[in-house]
Amino acid sequence: MSKAPAEKIPFPTSQCVFNGYSAARGHQGLLLRRIGLPFGVLIFLLYGSALYVTSIVLSDFPLFSEVMTAEAVGKLTILYGSIIIFNLLIMTSGINAAFRWYLTGDLGGYIGALRFGMDEMRTLGVLLAYWLLVFTLPYIVMIVVVVLGIAISVSLSSFASTMAVGTLFLLAIPSLFAAMVYLSVKLSLCVPLSLERKKFTMFASFRLTRKRGWELLGCYVIMGLIYMVGIVAISTFQNIMFMRRITPLFADSDFMTSDVAAAFEAMSNMLTSPVALAGLVILVFFQALIGLLFLFGYTGLTAFSLRFLQKEKGHFSAS
Repeated sequence: MSKAPAEKIPFPTSQCVFNGYSAARGHQGLLLRRIGLPFGVLIFLLYGSALYVTSIVLSDFPLFSEVMTAEAVGKLTILYGSIIIFNLLIMTSGINAAFRWYLTGDLGGYIGALRFGMDEMRTLGVLLAYWLLVFTLPYIVMIVVVVLGIAISVSLSSFASTMAVGTLFLLAIPSLFAAMVYLSVKLSLCVPLSLERKKFTMFASFRLTRKRGWELLGCYVIMGLIYMVGIVAISTFQNIMFMRRITPLFADSDFMTSDVAAAFEAMSNMLTSPVALAGLVILVFFQALIGLLFLFGYTGLTAFSLRFLQKEKGHFSAS
């Protein structure tokens, strides 16, 4: 007599989505000191530096004249390139610190629980590979397929081939979106797996997420919608602040009839005034806060998914 197949355990969606906050209950002060404050302060300083650099560039409006020197371009490239690199390092360090807490309870580090070592370099590599596989590879495949379709249509020069290419174009965009969603879910566990196994791991996530793709997709969609509420609120505040500062300029007849250099100088002075800079500081603070909440939400969700699927598939092992 054959055994009945084991019943599939329901996926705890709500517990998964809010694990980042429920698991931290009772440890808020500790997490704030060890992860939240170091991460938030570093992000605040980074974005503050970016705004400061931007204000300098805006105040130095002659840089935007018809002839922009190679020296000026080089300085701007170094400045903004450095900001991007430091942002990546801070983000990977914060992600790893949060994952360590949710997976093992480890809060050791150099700046609070933040570390900047080989684990962070590996995580950065995994995230870059994730980006290439999820967002770049589908585009490349779509472009190759479309180009081949056009070439075949041109060579055959028939109505049927033209219709086939038209159908191919109609299917290309939804197919691209579907491929991105599929890969993003199937590779969603690659960061904590790489951190846990101390090696570059990408496709082990495929095996763990087998038959649980829809549940994981639902969790990430809910988390994304919650995060989007914060983004929309911040963007609305930013747009209101910007429009309140810039609208009076367009009501000024002298501004509207001035040359480009004078108009740009007036806008620069308006946007770099003490009131505008104070508003930017408030904006950066809330951006850091939203980023911190998303950090704990995302890592808590992913860590819960990893542990649940490891137990479900019977290989709760860090090796």
